[in-house]
Amino acid sequence: MYTVLVAASVLTHLKMKQEINVFANNTPAIKRILKERFPRATFRIRTQNFSGGKSIDIYTDLFRKIDYDRKRELEFKLQDQGLDNEEYKELQRIERDIAWNRSLEGNIRNC
Repeated sequence: MYTVLVAASVLTHLKMKQEINVFANNTPAIKRILKERFPRATFRIRTQNFSGGKSIDIYTDLFRKIDYDRKRELEFKLQDQGLDNEEYKELQRIERDIAWNRSLEGNIRNC
């Protein structure tokens, strides 16, 4: 399963550090840079040109899937009636996964 990672801001940062033109169809160069930093990860890069500008999306299996609907449900229940032990552990796991994803995005931005 892939999750959308980031768009042009991260790649602009990569361009500055690695001196590549991210919009000149340098998908292999971008992949190589990301693979050097995250060797076990799978990356898929999609670039699009359109009349209003350009778009680059990076998809990866590094991010953990977050069920925000379940998180919201548990938070409402916590405020309303409290959670049992299993539900509280689930809420903590979701919050750890969100923190992991934010940390990982920061690490990728600093490639």
